[in-house]
Amino acid sequence: MGSGVGIAGIKPAQYRRFEMLKAVSSTKRLERFYKYHLSAAVRCYAFWALSERDNVDQFELIKSGLSDDRNVSTIFGCLVGKSTVADFIIDNSRGLLSQQDSLTLDSLILFSNKSLEKQKSLLLSIEPNSNYYDRIKELTNNEDVPSAIIGLAKFQKNSDIDLIKQVLSDSLIDPYYPLLAVKSFPDKSFIPDLLSIQNQMIHKTSGLNHIAVRALYKTLVRIDNEEIEEKLNWVVELDNEIRILDSLSDSIKIMSAFEKEFLHIKTDSSYFVHNGGFGKENQYTVHNHLMALRLALFDYPESKYQDLIKNMHFEKLEMDMIKDELKYTDFE
Repeated sequence: MGSGVGIAGIKPAQYRRFEMLKAVSSTKRLERFYKYHLSAAVRCYAFWALSERDNVDQFELIKSGLSDDRNVSTIFGCLVGKSTVADFIIDNSRGLLSQQDSLTLDSLILFSNKSLEKQKSLLLSIEPNSNYYDRIKELTNNEDVPSAIIGLAKFQKNSDIDLIKQVLSDSLIDPYYPLLAVKSFPDKSFIPDLLSIQNQMIHKTSGLNHIAVRALYKTLVRIDNEEIEEKLNWVVELDNEIRILDSLSDSIKIMSAFEKEFLHIKTDSSYFVHNGGFGKENQYTVHNHLMALRLALFDYPESKYQDLIKNMHFEKLEMDMIKDELKYTDFE
């Protein structure tokens, strides 16, 4: 629990007790709490206190806590969460270690058999290292470590293409991680799978997976392929057509019955449906795909897409939202 919680940032009684623990406990006593206390929360507080003290072998303390996968609840500010003891220790240790010790810690996390959130996040950022290849490939078989496929893809081995394709086809409900894997290994053999996923996603009228859509377009724009360029242009054209059809539909609503009869217009606004089967009910999904494409092109500003960008239509508020997402969201 942090020093200030809730919207007012009030110091809670639990944090006051932690301050007292630090004030009255010797280093040896804190080390005993850390090593032997039965409470997972006390172990975390003891490590926190020890991390602020000199003449403590921080790395040895960290290593001894990596096997503790008990859960603790956390509150920092307005953020309420859960963490394992090991993840808490790792989160609060990075500034305490030398560069070499940090690399060693990464290796220990990677080879840990405990379910650690830090193992999953490490696989998102880890650089390919031949010493880690076998371990990362092993982790792709663990359903609890979906980011392992991204770490594997970074090696860009042709022998792994079939495995990545299999994970991609098995993850159609939530293809976020395998899509980012293809982004790390943009081989043209993935194109049919990517376009199939795009087709399924853009026809949805509910249950839109926003982060997967964004990962899809971040991946598509990195593959130099004529068919992909056509599909990206199709998204822009489709959004423009649906926008026009929606405007026409609104115009019909204010027509008199005589005007509709004279012009032979059906009263049902679904009369205006794009010949690909897209209508007003698809407007939100298609426009979300367009926003994801624009976001991807901010991230990957290829000159060949400049004309495509010019044909996109966004309200000022939407462009502000896209730029804010660039600042605060990292899908890598």
